[in-house]
Amino acid sequence: MANESDIAAEVEHLKRQQALIVRAVQISLSLILLTLAGTCVRAALVVPAMTDIFRDLTPDMALPLVTQWVMGHPRVFLMTAVLLAALGLGLLFFARAKGRGIVAATVIIVILFVQWQVVVFAMQSPFMQILSRLGGSPK
Repeated sequence: MANESDIAAEVEHLKRQQALIVRAVQISLSLILLTLAGTCVRAALVVPAMTDIFRDLTPDMALPLVTQWVMGHPRVFLMTAVLLAALGLGLLFFARAKGRGIVAATVIIVILFVQWQVVVFAMQSPFMQILSRLGGSPK
């Protein structure tokens, strides 16, 4: 049978391992969060240039609603990415309950991913319309 000092030593060893694992998860999630936030920021910064391109290419064509909405609010997407990244990092490293901070940061990562997909979809949709018009019958 193990004596109390062996059990206490094993508990301390497990606590150190747990702390290392939590730190590794925090660092990994923070890198994912920063990478995705940077991608969202870059996508939002491209929107004004894409707006000019779409206005030049499709002066007579109605753009999809999601494209119009994204083109009308590029600063919102930019600020949302920055604020969500700051919030995620803050929750990840400064939450009292480390587990809740990890879960909250993961939710923010998902939100950033959805935001990125919305912007990418909005910027690709007009090109799909143009390609379908090129392949269709002439008017």
